Amino acid sequence: MASRCCSNKITPGTVKLILQRKGDCYPMKTDTQHTTRSTKSRKSTGASQRRKRKLKGKFTSTQSRSRSSSKLTARRKQERKAKKARHTKRSKQRTRVRRYVSSAFNELRAVKALDREKKSKLHALHADAPPLPSPSIGEGAPLPLPNDSFLHEPVSLPEQELPQPAKQVLGVNLFGFCYAEMGIGQALRLGAMACSEAGVPTTLHNYPLLKTTRQQDYSLLGKLAEAPKYGVNLVYFNPDILEQVISYFSQDTFTSKYTIGYWHWELPVAPPEFDAAFKYVNEIWVPSEFVRAAIAERSPVPVYTMPHGIVTEPLSPYNRSSFGIPEDHTVFLTMFDTYSITERKNPAAVIHAFNSAFQYDEKVHLVIKGLCPENGNESYQQLEQLIKGHPQITLLTEPLSRQETLSLIACSDAYVSLHRAEGFGLCCAEAMMLGKPVIATNWSGNTEYMTADNSYLVPFSLTAITNNYGPYTAGQMWAEPSVVEAARYMRTIHDLPQTARVIGTKAQTDMQQHHSLSAAGNRMRQRLEQIIQS
Repeated sequence: MASRCCSNKITPGTVKLILQRKGDCYPMKTDTQHTTRSTKSRKSTGASQRRKRKLKGKFTSTQSRSRSSSKLTARRKQERKAKKARHTKRSKQRTRVRRYVSSAFNELRAVKALDREKKSKLHALHADAPPLPSPSIGEGAPLPLPNDSFLHEPVSLPEQELPQPAKQVLGVNLFGFCYAEMGIGQALRLGAMACSEAGVPTTLHNYPLLKTTRQQDYSLLGKLAEAPKYGVNLVYFNPDILEQVISYFSQDTFTSKYTIGYWHWELPVAPPEFDAAFKYVNEIWVPSEFVRAAIAERSPVPVYTMPHGIVTEPLSPYNRSSFGIPEDHTVFLTMFDTYSITERKNPAAVIHAFNSAFQYDEKVHLVIKGLCPENGNESYQQLEQLIKGHPQITLLTEPLSRQETLSLIACSDAYVSLHRAEGFGLCCAEAMMLGKPVIATNWSGNTEYMTADNSYLVPFSLTAITNNYGPYTAGQMWAEPSVVEAARYMRTIHDLPQTARVIGTKAQTDMQQHHSLSAAGNRMRQRLEQIIQS
């Protein structure tokens, strides 16, 4: 057994045999022999190469070789330095982008988590609640909410008795569409900035169940609160969705606090559908005396006029070429949103006035900025047909950021709004704050800051609405502006640009004096202090 085990061991002879079979057997050398031969070989090779270079005359002087080497080294150092700088710059850019994106996604995840938690609490809270009766007009069938097609199914709330003003520290909880790129979303953001300007503490709360418009204004990102902190709520929602909003948040959020509704409306008479929402608010704020008169006629609670503060943030470096607008033309701008009802904004009248005022060969241009649904609608399609092939009219339908929109206004020479009705007119106010002359219908909420000295006011005739346009029902009254007078004002601005600039400067001065964030914030603070002290 012993001899058999030994025969299985691997010996040097076995290794040699294996190598031979593979064709890799070479004579083994000692370390000393191998080192000596390698050294001699290197010396021999080096001497041979030197002799060859000498015979061919390839030797250069030590000074020349040193100079060439130093130049090469310096060039390589510069290249490495530039490469390192480029790498550092790209690394910093990537880091900034990653931090911003991470912050945005963390905020959105937090909002979604909070939404899920509130929904589960809400379901438990209203499991046994009796439904509210639907609002009705006279003896007819109950009317649906005008704009409820884009909301989740409403939850009926039990009848409640609203509290009296809370006597506590100054502060207000703001509720609204924090990220929505539309007028009522911007109203909330302006309110938040005005409160900050006046030193009024706030908490911010977003209602995310809006599907009709883009929600990518992240100026309030990272500023939302988990729970209301103060005894007064200010809710930037129109009455047609107020019940759904209260259902989304906990009912206790509103029943235990003094609630103010910030409402918008554009016609001289408030609709009966508003009646069901009065019971959820202690008082109402509106942006103009025009709206106050309409709502106060129906309201059982006090209505106060609180105009918006207007701010035009530092403009981004966009110019006319960014929007495809000719540099050497007189540019008129109008904007509309199909979700705000195209017929009310009346962009078709602006097109007719422009065509009436100018010939094709004149250096003038009309820019129409429209916020439209993906597939358009009938009003939008009619507008497209009206301007089809017109070389002096540009229709912009891509969504623009807040900075891009303000830059577009700044690129224009004049803003035109031939609206049939406005509750306030944010676009007109922002154009005036940017020092632009504004041509606008001389009726409704915009006339409270527009005068014959700071604007071009277009005469009108009041007419009855003949069809139902969203919440604007047949039989209500609105304005029909004069296209002839609007065309005359366009012609004046083109022919007398210096006079137009004087009008724009006057408009900017008046807006800064009466409608700055500071002025709006002070009005809000004064009323909030009265509520707390009462």
